[in-house]
Amino acid sequence: MLGKEFTLHEIARIMFRIGTLKALGLDGFQAAFYQSQWSVVGAFLVLKLIQGIYDDPSKVVVVNGTLISLIPKTNIVQHIKFFRPISLCFVTYKVVTKIFVE
Repeated sequence: MLGKEFTLHEIARIMFRIGTLKALGLDGFQAAFYQSQWSVVGAFLVLKLIQGIYDDPSKVVVVNGTLISLIPKTNIVQHIKFFRPISLCFVTYKVVTKIFVE
């Protein structure tokens, strides 16, 4: 997989397409944090992380954490079927998966 170099512009384009309050993962950071602090964390953290995972796919384990949460479908919950599950992934994991498929 070596040979691909991602640009900060490519990664920023994907990062800023994620809804600001979406993708709260185990790290506790929503997309709004990365978007508002892009000049600080963009090149330093996100670009290096994505390039590192591309060069060595086994490093994806760093961001591949998901929390399953149950959201009530109704105001009165009487049974497990009254919930719907959602997966909460790291923002960086979402960016990694989106940039690798584009």
